[in-house]
Amino acid sequence: MIEYKRIPGCECSSFVDLNTVDAEHRIDTTKYWLNGNIYENGRARECTCHKKWRLAGRYDSLAKQYNLPTHDELVEMKFLGDNSNFQKLKSLPKIVKEHRLTNVLGFIHGPAGCQKTTSIAKLLYGLVLDGYTVGYTTYSDLVDKLVAKEDISELTSADWLIIDDTFEGGTITVKTSYNLFYNLILKRAKPTILCTDLSEDEIRSSTNMPFYNQTMLNKLFTKIQKYKVDLLFDQDVGKLQLTNGTSGTINIWSL
Repeated sequence: MIEYKRIPGCECSSFVDLNTVDAEHRIDTTKYWLNGNIYENGRARECTCHKKWRLAGRYDSLAKQYNLPTHDELVEMKFLGDNSNFQKLKSLPKIVKEHRLTNVLGFIHGPAGCQKTTSIAKLLYGLVLDGYTVGYTTYSDLVDKLVAKEDISELTSADWLIIDDTFEGGTITVKTSYNLFYNLILKRAKPTILCTDLSEDEIRSSTNMPFYNQTMLNKLFTKIQKYKVDLLFDQDVGKLQLTNGTSGTINIWSL
């Protein structure tokens, strides 16, 4: 993690660093900054630049674990072509918060190389900076943990859950084991994002795969279509399309 340095434009810039005040005058200093916190009127609060640095470090811990871009790399990264796909994804937390939506299930799909993982990394970073707890995992890791009955409360209790490579690289061969995954997603009442190279048609046609369960898949895609968060990243690394909803669905982008 990069070393923390106070940012001149931060709210703390007008507060003196108590470490720079000599011992003789410290007792007379009632408003000051110390180790990332602003002290004023007998109260302490974390300054903006320190909070951003701390949360960026939290994101980088996840990034290192799953080989995602670091926060510095994300800041410098430029998207190719029309970035409306990312802009749609970026707007999702605000829509969810403003309209108090709970069981939103997003389905991000498209061929490899279309910036899906990079886009959800940016989403993850933004959520962390906004103070949300975010669980990030790959699908195969999650299924392995579910079958091994490992403690995944940190994932299930998170404000947002992001699952990458969904239905890809599964290692469990017993079909019923995957019902643990379906039950988790279908019962979860907080925003969840599934990301995959596979389209809905490809998933539904994979009848020989361990994860195939027609009943569960129908429930999964019904939940996805409730708010129409079905985002297709196509091969030109640009345009985002929304799958046409069926009767009774809500177009989340019009809220």
